[in-house]
Amino acid sequence: MAEPAAPTAQKTRAANLGEQISAARSSWQYWLLFFGVLLLPLALVLSHKMVGVLVLIGGIITAASPRIWKNTAYKEQFLSPASGSIALSFFLGLCLWLAITAIWSIAPKAPTLFLIPMAPCLAALAMSRWIASGPVGQAERLCRVFAFAIVTSAILLGFEALTGGWLRLITPPTDLSWNRHKDIAYLGRGVTILVLMVFPAALIMQHRQHHWLGLFILTALALYTGISFTISANALGLAVGVLAFVVALRHPRATLMALTGFILACLIFMPAVAAALPAALLHASLEGSVPASWLQRLYVWQATGAEIITGLPFGHGVDYARILTHTTPTIEIAGAMGPLQVFPIHPHSAFLQLWLEGGLPAVLLAAGGLIYGVRALLDSGLSTRTRAGFAGVMAASLVSFGVEASLWQLWRPAAIGLAMAALVAFDRATQRTAARAD
Repeated sequence: MAEPAAPTAQKTRAANLGEQISAARSSWQYWLLFFGVLLLPLALVLSHKMVGVLVLIGGIITAASPRIWKNTAYKEQFLSPASGSIALSFFLGLCLWLAITAIWSIAPKAPTLFLIPMAPCLAALAMSRWIASGPVGQAERLCRVFAFAIVTSAILLGFEALTGGWLRLITPPTDLSWNRHKDIAYLGRGVTILVLMVFPAALIMQHRQHHWLGLFILTALALYTGISFTISANALGLAVGVLAFVVALRHPRATLMALTGFILACLIFMPAVAAALPAALLHASLEGSVPASWLQRLYVWQATGAEIITGLPFGHGVDYARILTHTTPTIEIAGAMGPLQVFPIHPHSAFLQLWLEGGLPAVLLAAGGLIYGVRALLDSGLSTRTRAGFAGVMAASLVSFGVEASLWQLWRPAAIGLAMAALVAFDRATQRTAARAD
């Protein structure tokens, strides 16, 4: 009766040897990702746009690995619902439609702009598939270095908040011009990225330390820096994201469905609400009591709502918002450094910009991608904590995309993609049962 144990032991050793060989073959991708993650503090403090470059490089090096097409037990069980393929089809359809609108757009860079949302999202997908099809040990080590990088980033951004941007000030080239306030504002963009990274980093630390102190510390640091660097949407996004995250820890399905419904409502009704805004009346009653940039947004959204109507059903074409900058008047608002454009280079709302430039087809494709993307999360075998992390990222992104984001900023979809790849790494590292089945 003891004889069958020998073939079983041989199979186990062969499987272990096969995993070691696979890990050795993919070691160069692992080490490049490892050191790329270590660069995140540098990116968040000194050059937030660098995050887009890091994600693209990560996508290229992982897409070069045959293992992203390998069907492992973990990928089949946790990451391969059919709804995910449908969501990807909607997303690629949206990118294709945006490319088509360049035909009638009057913006000079329009033909290539569709690559800005498409490239980082596909890169993040490649990284996620590579992590999901690899050894658990690699995912665990990437999680540890990711958490270290995000905690370091939060501490450095907090230091910059305390010192008025000392690290950026001593980093060449020296900027002593009146325009240095923009240099400080760029630190706020680093905080925008940090807010999204709080959720996977907190989950990783909680899993290792068995308490939520990491979430509290990261939230406190991100909130402090969010308040310090003039971008109010960071603090609001963090608060909404943490609330969604905490609720989703108990009710992940209901939270994700509620977020989906709210995002769809914003996407559908925001143009009508924007066009009906009494901007001048609100300006007169609120001037001096709220920041000038908030009042400017009222005029921006009102003007965008009116322009959306004239461009229906197919939109004005990609990057049309940038053209409006040169054709709209300026307004005087107390507290501003000078006259402000009624329409700056983008509408400060990705929802409105999607309507303005892509029209009804873009909105329908985006809605379809969102619905099936969330359905893929619900159909997958991802853990409750991982789904809660996705809920936090979704909620924080909702605020940013609703009140201040542009469609044509590479680092924004890259940051979301990076957060989601980190969540896949966390789930892979903690799915021990699935790992043994591999």
